[in-house]
Amino acid sequence: MDFPALPDPIQPNLLTSLSAAIVWLVGFFLLLVGGKHFKGSTLVAPWGWCLVVWTVTAAVEVYLGIAVFLELDPTVANWRYFAAVGWFAPQMSQMGAKRPQDKAWQWIVLSLWGVLCLPLVNSILLPGNPILNVGTVWSWFLLVLIGVCLLNNGPTRFAPTALLLAAAQVTFIWQYLPWSEATTSTTGALLAQMSGLLAIILASLNCLPTRETILPEDRAWLDFRDSFGSFWAARVMLRINDCSIRYGWGLWLNWNGFTRVEIVGSGPAWREELDDALNTALRNLLRRFVSETWLDRRIPRPRKKDRPGLEDLAE
Repeated sequence: MDFPALPDPIQPNLLTSLSAAIVWLVGFFLLLVGGKHFKGSTLVAPWGWCLVVWTVTAAVEVYLGIAVFLELDPTVANWRYFAAVGWFAPQMSQMGAKRPQDKAWQWIVLSLWGVLCLPLVNSILLPGNPILNVGTVWSWFLLVLIGVCLLNNGPTRFAPTALLLAAAQVTFIWQYLPWSEATTSTTGALLAQMSGLLAIILASLNCLPTRETILPEDRAWLDFRDSFGSFWAARVMLRINDCSIRYGWGLWLNWNGFTRVEIVGSGPAWREELDDALNTALRNLLRRFVSETWLDRRIPRPRKKDRPGLEDLAE
């Protein structure tokens, strides 16, 4: 007995195009408003990639809905794959956010997007326009990229945002992951967009935490860690702890802030000297990522500007 065919869940329509446009408009507005927080820092580039990728994703869904309505028969899977792999760009840009190589790094990010689109190019150029098939190795590569992005921002206060972005990425490229044989439907694409919008909302609400009651060095460290991710945070933590051992500061930096030990015989003058040295070290390291205004809001300027041995920390 033959059952009547159900409507194809993959096919977009004008209603889904309108939904995608509304989601894009809300997210784009929030991104524009939040952009002021990145002024003067190297996070301007990741923020710019967010605007580009968010717009491309919505444009693809709008185009697909209009094309289906006009009976143009677009290759839905190809267009969605092109937009989906672009979601790696902002987080990869964040991993290169250190001056002066941050500007050149954006070419690497663009190249990554191009490399991820190679299966799409093969699908278009091969005779007969076959169905897009990324292969087993490529599917595991996509999964590793999602894991890397999640590890970078997952251990920070933006963990909910990182989880939502990972969920959106998995949903978008579900059919290309190693264990999957299902095709991403229009409903799945819209759910991924909604997950991305919720991630933007949570990031906007959590952009400026209240940390007025903690020590200046802890406030600077936590804000930097949360903004730039665990990979750069681990690098800075290693440099600070190495400096502390070298100069006998009697402190170390862990994931949640600084821990100090009281050195026998040290007085107020020594502690002031230590604070100056630590502030100098932090400023030398972090100015490769943020502006002087950002530093001044969190770290007092050292009373003694000349610190032999500390000026090369940012190298």
